[in-house]
Amino acid sequence: VTLRIIQNVNKLNLNKNFILSALNLSFLGSLSRGEIKVDKNLINWPDGIFSSIYQKKLLKIPGRKLISDLKLNSKIKRIIVLGNLSARSKNYLHSKFKLKILHKNLPFGDVNMIIKKINIKIVNSDLIFITLPTPKQEQIARYLAYQNKYYKIICIGGSIGIVSGDEKPVPGFLFYLEFIWRLRYETFRRLNRLIKTFYFFISDTLFIKKLKNIKIKIIN
Repeated sequence: VTLRIIQNVNKLNLNKNFILSALNLSFLGSLSRGEIKVDKNLINWPDGIFSSIYQKKLLKIPGRKLISDLKLNSKIKRIIVLGNLSARSKNYLHSKFKLKILHKNLPFGDVNMIIKKINIKIVNSDLIFITLPTPKQEQIARYLAYQNKYYKIICIGGSIGIVSGDEKPVPGFLFYLEFIWRLRYETFRRLNRLIKTFYFFISDTLFIKKLKNIKIKIIN
C-alpha cells in the first residue's frame, strides 16, 4: 500500500477527482482492519503523532488549520456538507468561501443504511465535506466516488465545528494528542472508538504487520 501525503492543502489539484483524508490513528486502525480501502485518488494529510511513524519529517496539520488555510479557485461553485453542521459552522463556511452551502444531515447507523439516504448528484464544480467519524466518512466518500463521474471530497470529521468556534481548540501541550482533548464530548462513544482503534493498531504492529509495509509518497 502506498499512501500519498500532502503537506499543503493548497497543493490539491481542484481540477481532478480526489478524496482527502487525515492520516491518524483512526485511519491506520481502520486500514489494518480492512474498513478503509486505498484507491488511486485517495490522498492523506498528516494529522497526528502516528503519521510520523512512517515519515519522521511529517508534521501534524490539524483539520481546523487545513480548513482555515484552504483556498478555492473559481471553478468551485458550491460546497456540499454531508453529516453534522451547526448554523454557526454553516455561516463560517459561507463567510470564508462566499459560496452556496448545501447541507444534508445523515442518519445514524451503519454505512449501508446511510448511503441509501444519500441522493445527490455531484457535478465538477462541487466540493464535498463529510463530517462523520472515520472510517464511515471514508467509506461514504468511496461510495460517492463510484457513483459519480466527478468528485472532490474532503473527509474532515469534526474540524469545521472547531474552526468555527463550536468547540474549543486543543491546548498546545496536547497538540499531538488531540484525541484525548476531544474525549470531553461524547466521552463514552469516543473512548469506545479510541480503544477499538488502538487495539487494531497494536494487533497489527505485533502480529498482522499489514501496516509495516506501507509506503509513503509525498506530493509536492
